[in-house]
Amino acid sequence: MKRLNDAELEQLNFENSEVTEMVVNPEGRAFLIRCNRADLIDGEAETSVDNVTLTIKDWSAVQARLFIDDEFKVVAAEDSQFFLTEVCELSHEGGNTMISGFSAQEGSWADYTIEGGTFEVHTN
Repeated sequence: MKRLNDAELEQLNFENSEVTEMVVNPEGRAFLIRCNRADLIDGEAETSVDNVTLTIKDWSAVQARLFIDDEFKVVAAEDSQFFLTEVCELSHEGGNTMISGFSAQEGSWADYTIEGGTFEVHTN
């Protein structure tokens, strides 16, 4: 596995990347999402990378929200019925990470905000 460096993280772009595995473990303070693909975009150059794994360890808080009836509702982050089936957006700044996309709950939009922790992205 190759760990993406800071420059590559800046170029990382998800566009409807299928989630193949998702784990939210509040007791172990671990968050993991595996996606089938993502892109590294550097100006006009675009490189596809396969088997992308996002991990966040030792975070201080996690919040999951689901967009239902024209508003966001907080849901249990560890409940797999709300897990993402596609990742569409990722932002990581100021020690916080937000991952957004479509959920298993009737394809509703969902986002996960993780505060603190160690953030890493690996590809095969």
